[in-house]
Amino acid sequence: MMNLRQGNIFPPVPSLSARSLSWSAFPLLVGVPQASWRRRGFRPLASDTDAGSHRCSLFTVPWYKLKIVSFFFVLCYFLVTPTLAIQTKDGTVYFAQPPRLLKAVTTRSETYVWSATYYFTLSLLPDAGVPLERVTITETEGSGNIRYNPKKIIAFEGTHRQKGQQLAVGEVAVDQETNTVSVTFDPPVPPGKTFTIGLRPVRTPKYGGIYLFGVTAFPVGEKSSGHFLGYGRLHFYDSSNSYD
Repeated sequence: MMNLRQGNIFPPVPSLSARSLSWSAFPLLVGVPQASWRRRGFRPLASDTDAGSHRCSLFTVPWYKLKIVSFFFVLCYFLVTPTLAIQTKDGTVYFAQPPRLLKAVTTRSETYVWSATYYFTLSLLPDAGVPLERVTITETEGSGNIRYNPKKIIAFEGTHRQKGQQLAVGEVAVDQETNTVSVTFDPPVPPGKTFTIGLRPVRTPKYGGIYLFGVTAFPVGEKSSGHFLGYGRLHFYDSSNSYD
């Protein structure tokens, strides 16, 4: 993982003149027959050609061709070089690009009923820089606490309507005091995945209204910094069929 304070992340760029460039360290030009490069528009410097020799080590490159070559190398650098996580001096790991909370839905919107599932769909971007290890979901607004069944909490790739492969959940922790569910993945979720966590409450809330759930994602690392993704909003309606 890369420390942003260390060194440069851009490849060295040779100095430019107004109309041309003398580039003696260009590896693809060294030792190439002059005739071959003349056909491509490159002109050898007279001071660098040896009498009777058909090879040269230094060329004058037209400025417009230099722009094309430089753009090509910079483009290749960013396409080939993977995005790395951010790690501070104290060892704290951050996402290079944080995940996104895409959606939160419930399969049952009536109050105080069984067999509901709360789905939270997240997207871990390809340039996240590090896998996602843990997600916490905290009820921050609503009437009363929600009790969950830890053994029935699931996770899978895709959305609740287009379910993909199951994801291995290593540990589930429920803190009734803070109304927080913590889901740890084993192995962690790699970058470039859209996945969904399904929470199974014992029952839906007893009272109707809007319930907000704060979602925080944590990258892999002994000392990782959680990134708050936002709130999932679930709306429950009082039902005449509710029972005590």
